[in-house]
Amino acid sequence: MQAATRILARQLVRLRQQITNLQGSRAQITGVATHTLALYANTSISTGIKGATKAMVAMNKIEMMSEAIDETLDKDEVEKETEKLTNQVLDEIVVDIASQAGFLKLTL
Repeated sequence: MQAATRILARQLVRLRQQITNLQGSRAQITGVATHTLALYANTSISTGIKGATKAMVAMNKIEMMSEAIDETLDKDEVEKETEKLTNQVLDEIVVDIASQAGFLKLTL
């Protein structure tokens, strides 16, 4: 009977050691799973940032094109306004010269 008790006691000790080993393995597996999830989250964030960067680059290009178009249109408007004022000045000069020529004809 004493031999049977010893055998059962050894089995109990081994069983407790296996339980401890399994608990350690479980903790390691949980750590690996947590690490894997963290890496996946980082990858997702990285992918999102890449997409946002591409969108920002595209928006920047669009904004630059829009600014260039606005500048071109503004230049056209300035040129048109300049031409209009130039024509007005020239018309006034012509009218002034014509009126002076008419004055000269009257006095001659």
